[in-house]
Amino acid sequence: MFEWNDLRYFLAVARAGTLSAAARELGVAQTTVGRRLEVLEEALGSRLFDRTKGGLNLSPVGHQILALAHTMERTAGDLERRARGRDQALEGLVRITTTEAFARTNVVPRLAKLQREHPGLVFEVLAGNRQIDLDGREADLAVRLVRPEDPSLVARRIGQIELHLYSSPAYLEQHGEVSLGAGLSGHRVAGYVGEMARAPEARWLAEHASQAEVVLRSNSIPALVSAVEHGMALAILPATLAAECGLRCVLQLPQLPPRPVWLVFHADLRDNARVRCVVEALAIDETAPSTQG
Repeated sequence: MFEWNDLRYFLAVARAGTLSAAARELGVAQTTVGRRLEVLEEALGSRLFDRTKGGLNLSPVGHQILALAHTMERTAGDLERRARGRDQALEGLVRITTTEAFARTNVVPRLAKLQREHPGLVFEVLAGNRQIDLDGREADLAVRLVRPEDPSLVARRIGQIELHLYSSPAYLEQHGEVSLGAGLSGHRVAGYVGEMARAPEARWLAEHASQAEVVLRSNSIPALVSAVEHGMALAILPATLAAECGLRCVLQLPQLPPRPVWLVFHADLRDNARVRCVVEALAIDETAPSTQG
């Protein structure tokens, strides 16, 4: 009989594709992931992954059990949420997933104030661009830029992101003032890769900065901020984060309307005291104006 907990390692490897990436997701050593995967394969008597130079690919048996493993994960999540949903203690762990930039400018500052008021609360902030599975118990709360359609999820607005084109003083001294026209010819910009290459700001650069020299691409907002801070390039950045870093707005971009930011959690956690407390600390009135980034 296999250990139920070993399915967590199987699913993490299936999602990540490598032992190292799965280990980072789970917060354990790579050797632990490899060992638990071997134990699971031995217990089931089947190879679940084919080892290749590019990583681990699901074997035919792995594909067959993947959907069942997801079902078991969701069922375990339902069980835990039902139990935790009635927990009225303002203490314990709350897991939040968000982007790196929003963690710095919005989430962590508000959590710091909340933790002073309720010292028994402990927070786990998972920063990155990958969308965390709330059904799979990877997080209690998720910051998302798209309001979910899943009826089992509750969404509260916690702000909005304004995006403009920013520069450092050093860059302007070397390359001159920026004006919209001629495809930003003579200027240097930082662009996007990965999921962010499909974002509206990437389309703006493609349309309005077609003559600029692209000197860096990244899927990390902090990396783009650093490029601007060091005079490397112009970049489209969240207004609050750019202002915090002392960067200069050289072009406002009315073509990029403010983007609402949603705090999402499972309906089963609606009555959980510590989750509700964090939601109230992070949320704002949906009709209130905001310039958060």
